[in-house]
Amino acid sequence: MASEEKQLKWFGRRLSLARKERGLSQAQLAKRLYVGQATVSRLEQGAAVPDVATIRQIAEVLDVDVNLLMSDAADSATAITVEDNRFLMRRYLTVLEQALPNARCYGFERASEALKFAHSNKVDIAFLDIELFDADGMELAARLAGLNPKINIIYLTCHPEYTQKALDTFCSGYVLKPLTPEKIMTQIAHLRFPILGLSG
Repeated sequence: MASEEKQLKWFGRRLSLARKERGLSQAQLAKRLYVGQATVSRLEQGAAVPDVATIRQIAEVLDVDVNLLMSDAADSATAITVEDNRFLMRRYLTVLEQALPNARCYGFERASEALKFAHSNKVDIAFLDIELFDADGMELAARLAGLNPKINIIYLTCHPEYTQKALDTFCSGYVLKPLTPEKIMTQIAHLRFPILGLSG
């Protein structure tokens, strides 16, 4: 029973967060779901048990993954940065942690290390240097996307000439170094695949 109550609270918390991130009031969401506002309020409070069809409908309306609404593991998004200069990697990791306090952040110097991590951890957003010591950043992006098709790839580089090639990979963004909290938040606001709670 306690586990079920906890699950309802997780669901309610994520529902509320997703609704607010889409700029919707409870009344507006209720209208899109063809239910009363009181129903949305009870769901967000964890006081109502949603059936499978309702959960799917909510996920579709809010454009979020069903598993994201239901899994307790979704409380924190995972962000990585891959930069082969150790000093810059540590600096960018610190910037990521400051800008995204609700995310789990990791830094890697080598593409191989990042791939190994991604094989056992779902990566939601990756800031990738394009010219890496042991790999091409765009090839790394393709391999990461093979592990998680909804990963947000943001290229981080000193080379503006790669812009068109990067855009052809359907990335979420392209940032010229140095990486700053302001640049991160600009990218987070325009992710190809929105991440629940990342900007919160």
